[in-house]
Amino acid sequence: MLNMVRITVIVSALLVSFTGFAHQTSHSQIKFQVEGNTISGQWHIGVDDLERSAGLDVNGDADLTWGELLHKQALIDSLAKTHLRIFQNQSMCNLVAANIMLDNLSSGLYVYLPVKITCPQVIKKITIDYDFLFSFDAQHKAILSIESNAETQSTVFNYDNRHFIFDSAKASQFQTFLDFIWQGMWHIWIGVDHILFLLSLLLPAALILRGGRWQEKQNLNQTLINTTKIITAFTVAHSITLALSVFDLIFLSSRIVESIIAASVIIAALNNIRPVVHRRLWLLTFVFGLIHGMGFASVLNDVGLTPGLELLALSAFNIGVEIGQLVIVAIVLPLIYVLSLRVIYRNIILQFSSFVIAAVALVWFIERVAEIDIVSWV
Repeated sequence: MLNMVRITVIVSALLVSFTGFAHQTSHSQIKFQVEGNTISGQWHIGVDDLERSAGLDVNGDADLTWGELLHKQALIDSLAKTHLRIFQNQSMCNLVAANIMLDNLSSGLYVYLPVKITCPQVIKKITIDYDFLFSFDAQHKAILSIESNAETQSTVFNYDNRHFIFDSAKASQFQTFLDFIWQGMWHIWIGVDHILFLLSLLLPAALILRGGRWQEKQNLNQTLINTTKIITAFTVAHSITLALSVFDLIFLSSRIVESIIAASVIIAALNNIRPVVHRRLWLLTFVFGLIHGMGFASVLNDVGLTPGLELLALSAFNIGVEIGQLVIVAIVLPLIYVLSLRVIYRNIILQFSSFVIAAVALVWFIERVAEIDIVSWV
């Protein structure tokens, strides 16, 4: 019994820590277009990231104004030249930043910094170094895409990967396909609300409801069958709306989509505490999966689709999302199945974990509906 209490404490602590970092993922986006010896493009930098690195809130009143942002234009330009460097044959290309603007992306408010980079020769091969914010946040990521001659190459900069060699001779549709697979995997892993929705559905996967109480299922095959139904329903649903949204056949505002996604997490978690839907849980998953697909679409649109390669990029991104969620299932489901053999899992771990998930999602829901920040760390 003591061992199971320890397990409960550990699982609960991990869950609280995991949800505590929700929406803390820091990432920027860089898009370049190469023509001759010049590169034109833009760098989207999160306002929160700039606040941490440049102190945008001059008067410290926690209310960032456009005047305060303009006041830091020179400092932001300096950060760009310091942390985003392009080399051609060991010579640094000249980067010039234009006037900053603000842009709302699906993941929040960003500073939009147009840049123009001039290299000594026609650009065929360059090295790009990026090390912005890593001294503040080792989890920071930057998505880079470079278009040249209708071909696109991309990479993700992180703490351990700060250099990228662009070679126009290596640009290919296959490389684009691989890049968007990675971006799909990456975005499911940083999409904490999507992960918590899946986790809420998986928590009772190894149990069966009898007399209004969760009981041990004692059947691994049935657990796998039920899990497959849930994952398949989620996959089919979000694939439909992802495609329809990317090609502008359906549209809902980001505020509505993100609010419903938060509500889906609340409902899925509360359903574990007070089961209402249990026989056709896959159907509930499908309905909410349609909304989650719109959330994925907003992320994909933010990354950008290369003209003429929309279908290729969409397919690769969707494959990446599926791979990413299968990795999560492969990690979580065996642990859930083993723990489900214990009474304390059904009576305490399942209930408490679901309560924590619902509480965190409720904060998200209020924030997204009211467009306010309640707690900075969720």
